[in-house]
Amino acid sequence: MGFSWYALGQLADSLAIPGFALGAWGLWATYRQARDARTAAEAARDAASQAQAAISRSNLLVAVKDLQSAEEDILDAFSRQSAAEVSRTCRTWRANAGSVRGLLDAAGLDTRTLSSMIQDSVALAAQVERKVRAVGSGDVLDVEDLLTVTAKVTHELGFLTSRESHRPGGKQ
Repeated sequence: MGFSWYALGQLADSLAIPGFALGAWGLWATYRQARDARTAAEAARDAASQAQAAISRSNLLVAVKDLQSAEEDILDAFSRQSAAEVSRTCRTWRANAGSVRGLLDAAGLDTRTLSSMIQDSVALAAQVERKVRAVGSGDVLDVEDLLTVTAKVTHELGFLTSRESHRPGGKQ
């Protein structure tokens, strides 16, 4: 009995059919794993996005509390008629208001009107601070305008943060 090409061909054919089936199964398993990995990656991205939104809201809540404290400090400084305190509290208001405005933008909330009010309050605080430094006391009209705007800003921020603090996870 010698070497037979025919026998070798039959052996190759009998191995090719299971080999093809095994290759098709391997492609299907690879596709399924890629699909599952993509689904897992999307779920991880969504979880990270929700965590980031929750952290942004937490940071916003803290910054709003700081801004509310700054408003109280402005009222106290004006009631004591201390030029140094008025100047310091106006600077504090401007810094905290800028942080809140940035956090609002980062949170992706539609707050154009509120952002405009915050910017107006920052401009008024800067104006009052300049006048206080120049003459040693604030102009009553500017003080009233500043106090009115800061009260509106903190009121709107209080409403917004109350609403957002009850929202789970990311944006809805």
